[in-house]
Amino acid sequence: MRIFCVVLVVCLAGAASAKSLQEVEELLQALREAIQTADKEAVPADKAAVPEGNAKGEAEVVKVNEKGVVFAERIAFDDANNCETLHVPAHNERAEVDIRHCFDDKKGSSGTSMYCITQESHCFLLPVAKEGEPGLQQQEEGIQEFENQNNAVLDANGIDVQDNKWVITGVADRSGLPEPLATFNPDFKVFYAAKMDEDAVILQEGAVVPEENDKRSLFGGCSNGAIPQTMYAVTDRNGCEYLVFCDRHPVSGTADCPRRHVTDTFFLTCLCCPGTTHHSQCLYCNDLTCNHGCPSG
Repeated sequence: MRIFCVVLVVCLAGAASAKSLQEVEELLQALREAIQTADKEAVPADKAAVPEGNAKGEAEVVKVNEKGVVFAERIAFDDANNCETLHVPAHNERAEVDIRHCFDDKKGSSGTSMYCITQESHCFLLPVAKEGEPGLQQQEEGIQEFENQNNAVLDANGIDVQDNKWVITGVADRSGLPEPLATFNPDFKVFYAAKMDEDAVILQEGAVVPEENDKRSLFGGCSNGAIPQTMYAVTDRNGCEYLVFCDRHPVSGTADCPRRHVTDTFFLTCLCCPGTTHHSQCLYCNDLTCNHGCPSG
């Protein structure tokens, strides 16, 4: 910040011949206020806490630079329950999310996650093994290694990306969940979601004007007796997280600490006639997050 101030002050001094002293003083005052605002908003990594009710204890902070947008991902570890809780703010068309990964054991990468879209008050239960999550111990070591760097910022450019696509499959009951998951965002509705098949047909977004002879309907079916097919419509329920983890060599003890960007997008199941390209053309799209199925279009 000091380097930035010196450079800007020098530039302002050089421009003084072209500006009145009053104009220069106004610019300097604006600079002082900007610095004060940044200092107030900056939260030391060892003091930042995950929002109340989302994690136990203090949170670690990973600063991320994604496409020029810098934000703080907050992570807290609960070793007693082998859980990890993350908060990622909204950024670059990705929603604000609160995520809790609960592992079967500290070293393994299996378990259950609750993935919550904060603005919609909806959560999804996901299998940890299919999310691309390293083990809890690997992530704790990765965060420690990352924080040992001086004012570290994770640059999203060029790191590995895992793009997860999930299909919403049903309504979940909190009463059958382990306590750390059952009490996470307790007022949010919870749904099951399954990993989408790689060969699934994904519909395009946006409305399409139907052709004049288009006589499809949910009850009438498709023209020429064609059999409807299952296709998938993307929703605006999407989020992401950044992983910092370390794999330690069992003999040498040296650690390889890669980074990973995990994106998650949730889809609706639709019933559509062959050749359909947009979800608005489908016979029906079932949004289980509604009180009843939501018709397409």
